Amino acid sequence: MILDITVIRERLSDFQPLELPVKFHEGPEGVKAAGNFVLDWHMPWKMKVISSPKGPSFPLSEWPKDWPGNEAIEIKGDFSYNNGFDDRVSKTFCFRWIPMFSYATLNGSQGIGGMPSCDDTVTTIQWSLAKRKEIDAQRKGH
Repeated sequence: MILDITVIRERLSDFQPLELPVKFHEGPEGVKAAGNFVLDWHMPWKMKVISSPKGPSFPLSEWPKDWPGNEAIEIKGDFSYNNGFDDRVSKTFCFRWIPMFSYATLNGSQGIGGMPSCDDTVTTIQWSLAKRKEIDAQRKGH
């Protein structure tokens, strides 16, 4: 199996890079990035998760100010492998990380953000903002 991944910190408004990408490669020798195994963190920035002041397992009662922010992290790449019949199979993928959090509803919580496909990033943000209006309207109605 061969895996190549490119991680890019980018502007959310137009998905243009904010700095040089970070590249990862896995060849037959094992999963490595920057000469180390990928169990370590190899990017100069972290993917943002917004936690409640009560702790990460508690949902937020207020929508985070300025969500989703100005940045996203694009994770794209391709992998190929031999399917056991001497056929080489190749797949590509692309996801974007947008700040993730749990938002309190009347009966529990709703997960917001995360890692939609690159094609679904804008739709996911629009859905999340519409869900906020729906949840807030339900709160006011009770």
